[in-house]
Amino acid sequence: MSQDKVNYPVSTAAVHWIDSAGGLHVRVFSCDGYMVQERSTESGQWANGTLHVAASNVSAIAWVDSAGAHIRVYCTSKNVTTEWCQDPGTLWVVGQYTTV
Repeated sequence: MSQDKVNYPVSTAAVHWIDSAGGLHVRVFSCDGYMVQERSTESGQWANGTLHVAASNVSAIAWVDSAGAHIRVYCTSKNVTTEWCQDPGTLWVVGQYTTV
């Protein structure tokens, strides 16, 4: 029996924040059961983000401090969860979170 690939999101995580100028920022991370794809909006214009990684599930959190917005995305694949981090002025990098 072959396994069909799902072509719609099976899990979605979203985060948002308002910058110091009052601008709304939204990030949506959709997982189709195989890959996580980031979408983002700045002032109402949606675009593909730069995070695109293999995973079967996704969750996310964001916060703002004096440096700016910090985003953490947790992608689970093959029973291992990987933390992806984006901090002000940086690209996505693997974080220090480890699955217990």
